[in-house]
Amino acid sequence: MDTVVPVAAVPKALVHGGITTHGWKITTVKGPIIADRDLDDYRQQIGTDVITLPEMLFNRSRLTLLHEASGVALDFNALDALRGWQEEGLPPLQVSVAQEWRRAREHEIKQQQAVQLQYDWTYTTPYCGTVCRADAQQAKPTTGADAGAGPQGVAGASPAPEMSGGSVPAWHDTTDQIDRGLLMERDPILFYDEVPLYESDLDDNGVCQLTAKLRVMPKCWFVLLRLWIRVDGSLVRLRETRLFCRHDMPERAHVVLREVKHVEGGLKELRAAGAPDDAAAYADADSAAAVFQAVAPIGHKKLQLSKLELR
Repeated sequence: MDTVVPVAAVPKALVHGGITTHGWKITTVKGPIIADRDLDDYRQQIGTDVITLPEMLFNRSRLTLLHEASGVALDFNALDALRGWQEEGLPPLQVSVAQEWRRAREHEIKQQQAVQLQYDWTYTTPYCGTVCRADAQQAKPTTGADAGAGPQGVAGASPAPEMSGGSVPAWHDTTDQIDRGLLMERDPILFYDEVPLYESDLDDNGVCQLTAKLRVMPKCWFVLLRLWIRVDGSLVRLRETRLFCRHDMPERAHVVLREVKHVEGGLKELRAAGAPDDAAAYADADSAAAVFQAVAPIGHKKLQLSKLELR
């Protein structure tokens, strides 16, 4: 029998929701933006050389899907996502205004030996979620595209299952695909939630958003982790991770399918492919996804299918 926890406010400004169904205990926690007193400790948790963080960082928010029979959990949180950003270390994107400013002041910069900060200020991360054990003590995670262990605690972080550094199953390449036909069926939605993890206006140069969405239906559950970035006048980037489990079939209830898709393009490249180049056409992540679908395969950088077997 499905047990639904209504989304409701609880003390400390946290909002909890969730459902237990077909051997999966699924929980969401949503909290406020990180408190100033927690920022320094949070930076240290990510890396010692972290200079700045997204303006809207929801350090207490997370989505967790616990497979009760195996004790393995799939967890989505901002801390591990930003660790992935730090580890990937993309070169800083130079917007046209900044390039013009540097050219105009090149001599002055050299004379004063000004220190130029070099970091990816778009907060782009390869993060696809964290796989962890939820039955022992916490351990340091692996935060890249194939994250394995669970997240460490951090000041002000949301309460989560105790994470273990023990052996966890690995993702393996597969040709199996998410059953989109099943997702389009008119089945009732037993539980839905959207958990924002971080957001930035990129110093008034655009927008960056990382959000996890969850939908639970009688036959399956579906998660969309989406990173959407728009740098005005320069770039549009989408990194999407979709996870799917068909839990109404015993032989499939322990298998999670994952689709990782990266698309991006400069506005000049998109314009040449017939796409609009004004910001209004990329007003949100759904609009940007529709544009990339229309001009495919222009902008497609990565498509990876994998599966996780939980025993």
